[in-house]
Amino acid sequence: MQLKVELIRRADNLLIEGFIVDFAPNHVDDFANLWLEQLRMVEADDKFWDWAFKRDFIDRNEEYEGYALEAEGCTQGLMKIETQRHGSIEALGRRLVYIEYLTTAPWS
Repeated sequence: MQLKVELIRRADNLLIEGFIVDFAPNHVDDFANLWLEQLRMVEADDKFWDWAFKRDFIDRNEEYEGYALEAEGCTQGLMKIETQRHGSIEALGRRLVYIEYLTTAPWS
């Protein structure tokens, strides 16, 4: 999957092109190599999240999906969603997507 999106870069408010893509090993690498130390410095809660484990879990469980947001040559966000076990009381029979984890790069 690849969905084109427009993002606003926080540093200068310019529109940039991004893509929502399927969660892949390179996104785990970006989290570990580009984000983790910065998350630790700002004491963000998501510094403890193990995205390698989450990706493996997604691959083994069909009710879960994972996506990454890519822009400017690297991963800018990660998301794990559950797609099967939640429904709407307001619209019986219609499924809801439940966002389990969502994180963004510390600079975005």
